[in-house]
Amino acid sequence: MRTGRAFTFVELLAVLAIMAVLYGAVSFAARDKLDESRLLVAIDQVVLLDHAAREQAMQWNRPVDWTVDVDGNQYLRAFHDEAQDAAHLRTPPRGVRVADVQTLIDDENSGASNVIRISTRGYSPTYAVRLVRGKQSAWVLFCGLSGQTVILNDEEELRHVRDAMSEARHDAH
Repeated sequence: MRTGRAFTFVELLAVLAIMAVLYGAVSFAARDKLDESRLLVAIDQVVLLDHAAREQAMQWNRPVDWTVDVDGNQYLRAFHDEAQDAAHLRTPPRGVRVADVQTLIDDENSGASNVIRISTRGYSPTYAVRLVRGKQSAWVLFCGLSGQTVILNDEEELRHVRDAMSEARHDAH
């Protein structure tokens, strides 16, 4: 006859099963948040690299080539007249890839690798970089004259911006 109260083996297994189910649910929720945070870090990285290229061009009074390489999943920044081996090379955070680059003035200029020329005044064409992490993606739109950035959720929003810019150019002529 037992005098003390103890847990039975079945009770312990039930508690372990409940804990396993809770762990599984929490890990799925945490993974989505981790994916989202890595994408946000990649967006911040691209914005800072663009800003650094603009600052470098103005400070040294030399044009800077800011290359976004989709195939190599990397960013390069170098003075226009320097060799690419002298470039500052960066890669996105682990698990994030550069999926596309588009300049919004020229529809033809889209694809695997784009060189964005930043003038000595810090001006560039307006362009967008698409970053992807898992099922999430975002377009980072860089306004050429001001360097301001806008985060767009999908390609439809980018198309609306492109159409508005096209209409504005048409009205200006």
